[in-house]
Amino acid sequence: MGDQLLLLADTYPFADSNKPVESDLVHLAGVFDEVIVLAVEAGQIGESAIVLDEPTGTMPKNIKVHIADPPSDNTLRVACGSCADVAVDELRPYLSDYDNEALRKSPSRWIYFRAFSAKVVAIRDAVEKLVAEGVVRPGAVFCSYGLAETTVAALLARNLAGFAKTAVVVSALDADFDETASPTGYIPLRPWQLEQITRVFPGFADEPSLGTGTASG
Repeated sequence: MGDQLLLLADTYPFADSNKPVESDLVHLAGVFDEVIVLAVEAGQIGESAIVLDEPTGTMPKNIKVHIADPPSDNTLRVACGSCADVAVDELRPYLSDYDNEALRKSPSRWIYFRAFSAKVVAIRDAVEKLVAEGVVRPGAVFCSYGLAETTVAALLARNLAGFAKTAVVVSALDADFDETASPTGYIPLRPWQLEQITRVFPGFADEPSLGTGTASG
């Protein structure tokens, strides 16, 4: 059994459309001694929401949930803010020719990238806070979904002291790598993400080896 896993997700509670995430989470709780869920924001609790409820016994006791505090979801407002300037500067070293060409051709992609960068850094800062509080420890495995902000944040978190060799594993399907499926026709930092990700699985619940050989020493 593995020691600790940090799962980065967009929201918690999970919407009904994210039922695979619930299956993954229950599976991961059986693979790791401790599972920390860091959700970018709190989801709406409604009839369709999936809530793993500890008091009723439906949440494994080794799962703990934390909610981050990302920038506003208003893309234009975030992109024009000073936090985006700082975030873009931090991500700029990881831009490839693919990124530069995509951003050069489209102002809307540049706006999107600025908002994307601000969200990435906010999530990474939330991870850093959990590390400072002793909630997340060196040796943890980081998990995320797709080539998204949470994955880039997990990769950036390797720059934290003690986390340079952290395994970053991603659950993704073919569509997650297809830029034509993106609203902007662009996946930020795609080449860098693919180069840096430790392993990609179609689904964490379908991968019995997760937690037994992904983390680097």
